[in-house]
Amino acid sequence: MRELALPAAADNKPCDPTDIALTGDGKRVYVVDMTNHRLLQSRDGGATWKAMGRGGRALGEFQWPFMLCIGGENYVYVAETIGARVQEVSPDDLWAGVIGAWGVELGQLYRPKGIAADAQGRIFVSDSTTDVVQVFGPRGANEGVLTDAAGNLLKFQHPMGMCFDKEGRLYVVELGGNRVAVVKLAPAAKTPATQP
Repeated sequence: MRELALPAAADNKPCDPTDIALTGDGKRVYVVDMTNHRLLQSRDGGATWKAMGRGGRALGEFQWPFMLCIGGENYVYVAETIGARVQEVSPDDLWAGVIGAWGVELGQLYRPKGIAADAQGRIFVSDSTTDVVQVFGPRGANEGVLTDAAGNLLKFQHPMGMCFDKEGRLYVVELGGNRVAVVKLAPAAKTPATQP
């Protein structure tokens, strides 16, 4: 087993990693450092690290980042649990924008936790308070919320981490249900829905 040595924060607080993602070619590694409010990135497989961000509300600042994913064109998306938003980082490691804002309406996030990108580059964000998964386009436009085949909100029990399989099914960890839900998405729906 090999370990990646993660750098302490400037005040010597140890790193508090909560999630990791690698680009498809394995050349870039990203680690969320939650309590130090930063994103660590490495371009050499974890030998050296660059810290991005600090505590705060502006673009490039975090309030308890928690999970991340790599989407289309190698953009990195970081979900902030307390900041109630998702920040985008370009493939050149530049701050590229924000998805969502605090709230409970469509397009808003209350406690975003899990995040995953599908093959079309859409960003799926689970919210552990509203118990839904919202869908955003690659550049942040809200495309809806997961529903069942009848159009009813698809509710999860405290959804957390998520990922897609090669068939495009979404796996959602339900912390409150002690299980993993598997959601088959409708092929070309504007607002994704499960199929029977």
